[in-house]
Amino acid sequence: MLIITVCAACAGILTGILYHGEMPDVFGPFAAVWLLTILLTIIGGVKAFVERVFCEKMFFYGFLTNLILGTIIAFLGLQLSVDLYIVVSIVLTLRIFRDASDIRKQLFSN
Repeated sequence: MLIITVCAACAGILTGILYHGEMPDVFGPFAAVWLLTILLTIIGGVKAFVERVFCEKMFFYGFLTNLILGTIIAFLGLQLSVDLYIVVSIVLTLRIFRDASDIRKQLFSN
């Protein structure tokens, strides 16, 4: 299952690199949240795999939960004319760095 997930992520990244279409400006704040959610999910999955606690359901539902909540917060921020997507981006980025640090500690402690 992990191999399928990694292959799907690579296919999505490759498609994004090769696609030269333009995204409407309204999706700009959401795209940042979506990209960081994808990165957080991948790094979190690697962390769980390294710690030998990987669960496909938790991986999938964690991704959906982060994606939906981040999008809702960014949308509400746009409705209130407040850039809440920046806050979501900061939180997701901090979690990415924390998970990467945990992976590094786990790999070098063995």
